[in-house]
Amino acid sequence: MLGPDRQSRILDLLELDESVPTSRLQEELGVSAMTLWRDLSVLEDKGLLRRIHGGVLRVGARGEPRFTAKEVTGRRVKQQLAAKAAGLFLRPGMSVILEGGTTVSELVPLLPAGETTLLTNSVPILARVHATRRPTQTLASGGILSPISGNFVGTDAVAFFLGKKVDVFFMSATGIDPVHGITDPNPQEIEVKRAMAAAAHEVVLLADSTKIGRVSLQQIMPWDRITCLVTDGKAPAHLLRALKKVLPRIETAG
Repeated sequence: MLGPDRQSRILDLLELDESVPTSRLQEELGVSAMTLWRDLSVLEDKGLLRRIHGGVLRVGARGEPRFTAKEVTGRRVKQQLAAKAAGLFLRPGMSVILEGGTTVSELVPLLPAGETTLLTNSVPILARVHATRRPTQTLASGGILSPISGNFVGTDAVAFFLGKKVDVFFMSATGIDPVHGITDPNPQEIEVKRAMAAAAHEVVLLADSTKIGRVSLQQIMPWDRITCLVTDGKAPAHLLRALKKVLPRIETAG
């Protein structure tokens, strides 16, 4: 493949995902790190992409969409996923962690009445808990507030979850791919998710089919840390078959 063809392919990948890891670009193009570096330099000099640590970002991309923008996208499917996850994994008296994904936030009105203890780093989830007046004991992490996601990140947020012991952590991700794993674009958010997972007996991943086959900047955690993936089952069949080989359990909703 000639240089212009490789560069065109890089831009095609960035049309599908706002950020792409350099490891994926090398694999897709079948080139050395030095050849890739030269191609990325050419594209960056032309103002067509921006290089970041571990990957590249589409020029004009805002990174993660704001919580409010994502909240209105596919709301019905997100509610179906949350209802399925709640039916399978929520019981009265449990302690749970909800991170700041919009699908995960749909679990708030489904929290069981009674002695439920909720831990979160998400201001939007805290606001929803307050608005719905759920009878929960709610603990918030604190930390540095992300203006994009509305989540607390940084060392204080990570430290809050260290040493905690909860029943289940409900999480989301930007990309879920059989080869590249469970990925997100923001390393600070990923650090907090890892601390949340370390505190939980079970980790339940909620992701609609648009996330299946996507790859973002950095892996969140290995497959063996996930108890169950809850999805809508509309992803390509070959991807679901591949995921069944690396995940212990997949449940479909809708």
